[in-house]
Amino acid sequence: FMFSLAGIPPTAGFVAKFYLLLGLVKAGSWLIALLVLLFSLIGAYPYIRVIKCIYMDKASREITLTPIRWSFWLPVGICSLLVLLIGIYPKPFTNFFYKTMFLYLSLFYFGS
Repeated sequence: FMFSLAGIPPTAGFVAKFYLLLGLVKAGSWLIALLVLLFSLIGAYPYIRVIKCIYMDKASREITLTPIRWSFWLPVGICSLLVLLIGIYPKPFTNFFYKTMFLYLSLFYFGS
C-alpha cells in the first residue's frame, strides 16, 4: 500500500495521479500540473523511506514473529489485489466512475 500512496506504477495510486495530471494538462493548467508533479515527488519520500527502513535496514533488536490469522490476511489480500488490478487494468473502473459521475451530474443539473 505504501507504493500506491507514493504513486509508483503499477498501482492504483499511480493511475489516480496520472489521471489527475492528464486532466490538468488537458485543461491547460501546466503550472499546476508541474507543481502537482513536484509535490508528488517530494511527498513520495516518506513512503519510500518507510519501505527502505522495513526491508533494507538492519534490525536494531531481535524480532519475534507471531503467526497471523487468516481473518487478517483475507481483507489485506483482497485490498492488495484490487490495488494492483486497478493499477494494471484501470479501464473497467474508470468507465464505471465516468458513468456514475455522468449520471450524478445529469441528475444534479438537469434532474427534477
